[in-house]
Amino acid sequence: MKNVLLLFTIICLLSSGLFSQQTDLSTDSKNLAKQKIQEIKNRLDKGENFSNLALLYSDDSNTASNGGCHDSLKRGFFLPAFDAVAFNLKPGELSSIFETIFGYEIVLCRAKRGEEIDVCHILIRPK
Repeated sequence: MKNVLLLFTIICLLSSGLFSQQTDLSTDSKNLAKQKIQEIKNRLDKGENFSNLALLYSDDSNTASNGGCHDSLKRGFFLPAFDAVAFNLKPGELSSIFETIFGYEIVLCRAKRGEEIDVCHILIRPK
């Protein structure tokens, strides 16, 4: 039964497009994504609410509806590039824009307890 559930989960994730590679995307689509995330970062730097902007703009359909937030997640749950940024932030600190295989991201560290973290993020995928 566990193998069936695991196979079902993998099929769902693959069919969602979440793990599609970004290598075939045009330079224009990447530039548009970079421009969009930079505009969001500028708004955050001016004090706009992170959760509201995540709800409006994040391409992460799993977290956008709750302000882009993940709670009580351990190091290694995310991609290494995400972990490297998120676990180097102090609570309340906003990251610079960085790139993962999913697109361009901004992370807000809400709380940190050793190897466990509460973060919110905004993801913009090149289309």
